[in-house]
Parts: sequence; C-alpha cells; structure tokens
Amino acid sequence: HTHTYTHATHYTHAQSIENPELKEIVAALENKKCGLPFNVEPAKAYPRDYMMRGRVRVQLRKTDGSLVNPAFKTRMDVYLYVADAISKSPARVAAKKEADLAAARAQSAAVSAQAAQDKSAASKRGGKKGKRKG
Repeated sequence: HTHTYTHATHYTHAQSIENPELKEIVAALENKKCGLPFNVEPAKAYPRDYMMRGRVRVQLRKTDGSLVNPAFKTRMDVYLYVADAISKSPARVAAKKEADLAAARAQSAAVSAQAAQDKSAASKRGGKKGKRKG
C-alpha cells in the first residue's frame, strides 16, 4: 500500500519550530494539560544527524486500545501541541524578540546607508556644462 501526497504529513510554517531541543520537548510534555505518559531516551540518535541526541516516546493509547488523553488522538496532535508549547516558552519568546529587534536594526542601518549613497550620487551628477572639446 503506497501513500499518496494527500496522505503525507503537512505542517504550516507557522506551526513548525526551528531546531527543537530535547529539554524543550520534555518541558512541553511535562505540562499538566498534556497528561500523556512519555519516556526519554537521551542516548538515541538519528543516523543522518547523529549529533542531535535524544528521543521521546509518547504513549497515546492504553493497553486496551483506548486513548490516554482524548485531546490527543494522533501523533500529529502531539506534534502540534509540543510545537505550540515550545513557541510560547519564555526562552523562545525572548529569543524571537531579540531576533526581531536585530532585524529592525539591520533594516534601519541599510535604509540610512542607501540614503547616504543616494545623496552622494546626486552630488556627483553635476559637473561641467557644455560641449566637451576633443
């Protein structure tokens, strides 16, 4: 049975988190709202990125097949919950504010540099008038 593109997992850019760390994922799952049992395996690594260590295994269903927490029916529900919790964490919020501030500074510097360049180009446009001898 092959999966088509419509069966693929889709995330929007707004839902995704850049470089989530193991401790951030664990902190999100430890929240009382989540209520899912999980196990942290810090020695596990993904073969393509073996420097990123750690794996978290989350139990969605009990042994009888019923859901542990009805709010989380699929792994996608857990992914989206964890991504949302990480994006709202104080460390991520502070880092985003700092990045936005740095971007605003860089844009302001670029605008002032462009204005200075435009001013110097305007002053060079003058020159001798009339026909050149030659």
